[in-house]
Amino acid sequence: MSLSAGAGYDSDVIPGVPIDAEIWQDPSLLGRTVDITRPSGLTPEALVERCVKNDGYAVPELNEQLLLHHAGFSRIPEGILEPYYNCRTLYLQANGVQEIENIESLTLLTSLYLMENSIQIIKNVACFSELLVLNLSNNQITHVPSGCLPSRLQQFTISKNFIATIKDIPGIFECEHLNTLNISYNNIEETDEIIDLWEPLKLQCLILNHNPGIQKVKHYRKKIINAIPTLRFLDDRPVNDLERAGAEAWSRGEDEQAAKKVMWDKAEEQKRLSFERFRRIQEAAAKAGMERWEAERIEREQKEKEEAERQEIERIKKEEEERELALKFAPPKPKLHVPTSELDEMD
Repeated sequence: MSLSAGAGYDSDVIPGVPIDAEIWQDPSLLGRTVDITRPSGLTPEALVERCVKNDGYAVPELNEQLLLHHAGFSRIPEGILEPYYNCRTLYLQANGVQEIENIESLTLLTSLYLMENSIQIIKNVACFSELLVLNLSNNQITHVPSGCLPSRLQQFTISKNFIATIKDIPGIFECEHLNTLNISYNNIEETDEIIDLWEPLKLQCLILNHNPGIQKVKHYRKKIINAIPTLRFLDDRPVNDLERAGAEAWSRGEDEQAAKKVMWDKAEEQKRLSFERFRRIQEAAAKAGMERWEAERIEREQKEKEEAERQEIERIKKEEEERELALKFAPPKPKLHVPTSELDEMD
């Protein structure tokens, strides 16, 4: 059995799935055919070669990530990943993997990427106590049963699978730390029932679009925003404070535009006050700078004056010393001899 790129499965490959159903496509998306019935081509030697090729290490325990995407293997042989016990991120997307198996030895794993494979059942991932990110998009999953996910999981992507009802995903609601969930492009038919489910999860990002039931929910975005107070991103765009204020006013039966205007005015007032605080801080800093500069100028002039006085004192002192030395070592003046006769004449 082989899986061809760009084409959906036919009813002979997956019984009960319509020919025109949007399902898993070839992982490479380049026209390559993956034969999922042949033995895996993943060997210890090939694994080391891929590590070195992707700027990793030939010594298994030194690798903190394994880049095994687009490798074309259908399964992971038992024990092959045991030497890579320090691995924290595992990329297995775009292969022909049918089962999540033989990865339990990676106990430090924090991120696991298994999108674009042929996985039908979620298993062997609940044991990863450190796992925070799990991506299973573009597979053939129909259920997220209870107990199948790690309790510390924060980001879970299960878009483009075969989930048909919210009753099939109880495992998601057991993840108390989940803040990002992408469950788009499935076949969920529920309408209003899906609105009030998510509040216990304290989600910050929820992507639900492209499910049949969502398209039938009137005021879907407003209802979801009200149901999840912590939400900051819904489907294709962020949830800002202005939109939340309008949605909350709408839920109370109040004027949505008036509530948005109040929020807008409040935000503008906060900006004005913030700008005024900034200007006050700026002016205070400028004043402090001028005072500091003036104080430095006065201090500098005082030092220059003191230095000039010191130099003048030293100059005077040096001149006196030179004068004393000149007097000390100067030759004695000759005595003037006047004859006695001349003195008598002068008398």
